[in-house]
Amino acid sequence: MLLPTLGRRLVKTTPGVFGVPCMGLSSRFYRSASAQPVGESKLATGTPKMGPVISSLSKFLWPNNFSYKLRVVGAGSSLVFAKYATVQVPILLGRIVDSLGPVPIDPVVTPVYLVAAYGAAKIASSGFSELRTILFSRVSQHACRDVARSTFSHLHTLDLSVMSTTRGGELQAIISRAVRSVTSILNMMLFNVVPTLCEFGFVLFVLSQVPVVGTQIAAITALTVGAYSVFTTKLTHVRTQYRRDMNVAEQRAAAQLVDSVANAEAVRAFANEQFETDKYDKFLAQYEKENVRVMNSLGLLNFGQQFIFSLGLIGSMAVGVNAAMIGLIPVGDLVMISGLLFQLSIPLNFLGGVYRETKLNLVDYGRMLEITNIRPQITSEENAPKIQVDRGTIRVENVSVSVDGKKILDNISFEIPERFTLGIVGHSGSGKTTLLRLLNRLIDPDNVGKVSIDGHDLKTVDLQSVRQNVGTVPQDCILFNDTVAENIRYGKPGASDDEVEAAAKAAFIHEPIMNMTKGYETNVGERGQKLSGGERQRVGIARCLLKDSRIVLFDEATSALDTGTEQKVLGAFRALKEGRTAVVVAHRLSTVMDADQIVVLDKGRIVERGTHDELIQIAGGTYRELWESQFNRAQKDTEAV
Repeated sequence: MLLPTLGRRLVKTTPGVFGVPCMGLSSRFYRSASAQPVGESKLATGTPKMGPVISSLSKFLWPNNFSYKLRVVGAGSSLVFAKYATVQVPILLGRIVDSLGPVPIDPVVTPVYLVAAYGAAKIASSGFSELRTILFSRVSQHACRDVARSTFSHLHTLDLSVMSTTRGGELQAIISRAVRSVTSILNMMLFNVVPTLCEFGFVLFVLSQVPVVGTQIAAITALTVGAYSVFTTKLTHVRTQYRRDMNVAEQRAAAQLVDSVANAEAVRAFANEQFETDKYDKFLAQYEKENVRVMNSLGLLNFGQQFIFSLGLIGSMAVGVNAAMIGLIPVGDLVMISGLLFQLSIPLNFLGGVYRETKLNLVDYGRMLEITNIRPQITSEENAPKIQVDRGTIRVENVSVSVDGKKILDNISFEIPERFTLGIVGHSGSGKTTLLRLLNRLIDPDNVGKVSIDGHDLKTVDLQSVRQNVGTVPQDCILFNDTVAENIRYGKPGASDDEVEAAAKAAFIHEPIMNMTKGYETNVGERGQKLSGGERQRVGIARCLLKDSRIVLFDEATSALDTGTEQKVLGAFRALKEGRTAVVVAHRLSTVMDADQIVVLDKGRIVERGTHDELIQIAGGTYRELWESQFNRAQKDTEAV
């Protein structure tokens, strides 16, 4: 619309770019890429390789979804229109100045028309910029969702060895930073970095078209922008390290404050108030030193940027003013040159922040890629069939398990018939829990060992189908921070309220639930801390009953309970194993007294097997030793009472 009004200049070839702060720059997180997690972790801590990171991010700029592709095209088109309108502003301003001269250059185009076009250009610039953001926001937010969902899903495929050696807070921080970085990087690349480069090229082209002196002004501008960019990136790189050092000092001071306040009683007991204050002040002094260095470097950065840009502006304007004085160019061209240069300064002002934030965001996203690149060892074979458990027979053949070179299980073999209860006992560290993990395929046996259910080798069937057919009641039943009903329903998502209540009744937990403030809608708190240990165990049993699997695993679920609570849990346990194949790992032998068979483990090997009555008769046997030890302890506790 504006093209016919712009006279003799080559304005029709000058689509412009207006540098605007991109989404994500308003909340800058100065993260330390070199910060190491406390303790040993399976995650790498080096600087991620940028090639795979950029390659992974590029797919979000052209998603598979057709509607999102249209949004990307629309956002790109809006970007071009916005920058085209923006670059018209200084050009139109120059035309307005020329039109007010004694002899108008173009008598057809009136100043009023030019002013209207000037205002329309500014409105169009703002409107297309906002439309660009609106169109692309759905794409960037979907990318964030996709990253978070895929990473979360991948976490649940990792081996326990990875999860147990990686802090949950570390994982949470990595994922949340990666999600933020996706939006930030996409917006920086699409709305800042690329547009700035385009604008720089367009401005140079427009300046080069100025009669006589255009080439000189374009060359000065190019040298100015080059020097500006090199100075900014170099100093910003140094300032990033300063910022990291300042953050480390701040974290140490904060850690000292929290630690000292948390141990206030010990501080007073030893009269070490001044000692603690001096330690805290030492960290504050380091923070003060690093903060001053950051602020001083910021001042140097700002002054250096303005100095370089001002030199370039002076040079360009000097050439333009000289040309205008001798009549080589109209005054309006001088106004246009000044406007274009100042317009170019806007995105350049963000160059340092964009460089720093992009670098840190790429590192954060790279950390997430390191997690997704970890491949689990416990996986299903390609096109593995789903296991159908009809009888629930279990066979363990020549199974050995080693962890970090230490043998946990050594050539274990046994068979569990249908609807059979096997008890597993032994001293701590004998391999009892490891055996249960084998049955749930949380780990695999070494080499030739084989674990099968209903004749199917667990390594040859679908992993998820194995776990769907095996129910587990762990030693410490961890509940979600949700209602009692939802925690029970976790065993069978989508189960009706009647099914949940029936499972609770079978687990002897219905009455205690009804005595709670909100019944089944009572929130159990973080990790179920609002419930007692016995209540948590019975909720876990109810959950397992609702799952209704043919095989149930019971892992020392009564070891931390008092005698009265133990009896309630045992009642629920008997209901759970009714008609099912059950494997019971127990520290308290009273839990397995009625088992069909008991195996005794010692140092990873089966040393005894039989019923309770048979094992108790073996003089000097491990089982009898455990029984007598627990019996004598219980007798002493009774006498003490």
